[in-house]
Amino acid sequence: MNNKNRAKKTAIVKKVLVVIIGAVVGFMSGLLGGGGGTLVVPTYQTLLGMEAKSAHATAIATILPLCIVSSIVYLVRGGYDYPRMGIITLGVVAGGVIGSVLLKKLSNTYISAIFYVIMMYAGIKSVM
Repeated sequence: MNNKNRAKKTAIVKKVLVVIIGAVVGFMSGLLGGGGGTLVVPTYQTLLGMEAKSAHATAIATILPLCIVSSIVYLVRGGYDYPRMGIITLGVVAGGVIGSVLLKKLSNTYISAIFYVIMMYAGIKSVM
């Protein structure tokens, strides 16, 4: 097999893996209400070779439609705590705006470090 065919095959395998991971992310987010970024960001960086800033921004854009669909499903089936939802939504929107502004200003190295420290903390916290 020549290099051109090998590269084409590798690209196809990467795309299939990204679709599979996307399905896992969708399942996790639908079942647990979030957590997709913990898989999507490293996937984008490792399999697609994206830089941290681009991976994080793309993850948000990727997860947005999933959040909308999941919200509609939960809305139809019930389960919202409306008083708390409104207050938390205000904080999430404000934090999202601040975070996106900082994402633009911080280096890829710093963004990756923050992400991985938070993921390690969350992992340790989940087993304690």
